[in-house]
Amino acid sequence: QKALRVMEVPIEQQLEELFTKLKGQIDASKLKGALKTSEQILEIVPGDIDALKCKIVSLIQLERCSEALATCGATTELQFEKAYCLYRLSKFDEALEVCKSVQGEKSSPLLQLEAQVLHRLDRAQECIAVYGELLQKQKTQSSNVGTNIVAAYVEGGRSAEVPALMQELKLRTKDSFELAYNNARALSAVGDFEAAEEQLLLAQRLGKEVLLEEDMPEAEVEEELMPITVQLAYIAAQQGRTAEALEAYTSVLKLKAQPESLSAVAVATNNLVALRGARDLFDSLKRFDRLMANPSATCSTFQAYLESKLSGSHKQSMLFNRCLLLLHSNKAAACKELSQVLAERFTSSDMPFLIQAALALREKKGAQTKADDVLSAFAAAHPDVASRVQLMRAQISAAAGNW
Repeated sequence: QKALRVMEVPIEQQLEELFTKLKGQIDASKLKGALKTSEQILEIVPGDIDALKCKIVSLIQLERCSEALATCGATTELQFEKAYCLYRLSKFDEALEVCKSVQGEKSSPLLQLEAQVLHRLDRAQECIAVYGELLQKQKTQSSNVGTNIVAAYVEGGRSAEVPALMQELKLRTKDSFELAYNNARALSAVGDFEAAEEQLLLAQRLGKEVLLEEDMPEAEVEEELMPITVQLAYIAAQQGRTAEALEAYTSVLKLKAQPESLSAVAVATNNLVALRGARDLFDSLKRFDRLMANPSATCSTFQAYLESKLSGSHKQSMLFNRCLLLLHSNKAAACKELSQVLAERFTSSDMPFLIQAALALREKKGAQTKADDVLSAFAAAHPDVASRVQLMRAQISAAAGNW
């Protein structure tokens, strides 16, 4: 009798009751219940966009992004959701393709997502352009958008423009610890380490206040602010406070970091290794091995969780330092192979060629000629960034008595 009574309820009334229930579950963050209710609605009205969006959001929040992506299908009204699922799955090229396929005027959330995808793809100038489009569309922008724009300028090598940008957008670092952190990165990039340190200490203080007010445990606060700690250590090293920097990096590496913080751990590892130089080579190589996709000395890809999180500049720096470690460890064959891979990957960088020249100088026959051949080839192809290469050529000639 109960089943018969339910069947007699008009569809419109059933839907009204289910949508009311769904709203309550969403407001209460009862994700599993919201997922079940949205599926019940879709059984009655397959293809209902509101129910589909609720189902997709619930799946995403439940970390079931692959299922959320499958739910999107080819529905044109769900392009934003589809692009976001691809973004969460680190399928950045596909996410960008979906973003660009949207016809007509793009919504602010879609523009912001497209900018973030471009950021992940290390296409900083395009990222900045999309943020410019977003700013023209929005009368006011959130501190989150402002923070991301500043980050894009830093990654795009335009740190010197950040002060004017922040003034134009009326951004204040005291309003956001993330903004203070990115402003510090910009100041650091232009060599103003004292001001950068002040901004980092501000970011650290603001971050602790905000996160502790959210009842986050102190251990988690420390982990959340790990990038600031790493950047403070870098500033200390740049100012000659080597012991302080080493202590800070070591303290970061002792923390039991969650997956979302491992990119900061990787940067700390890289900076620690660079600060050590030719000391503690075995330990440095072991630390790098933990970050790579496989233990091969010539591996040039990182663990999956790092490949999607590290910026292009961080990856480049880390791979070059790994190659230098192989050089200092007298692993000539592995160093040569990796340097060749890096020369093909980073075509406008002189570092792989400087390393190859250093390897050539260790050979017994024709060392100077081989080294100069390597360097002159790069200088001819990239005269605008060949100053260090030309200096090394001069040093080699001087050492051989060819003044």
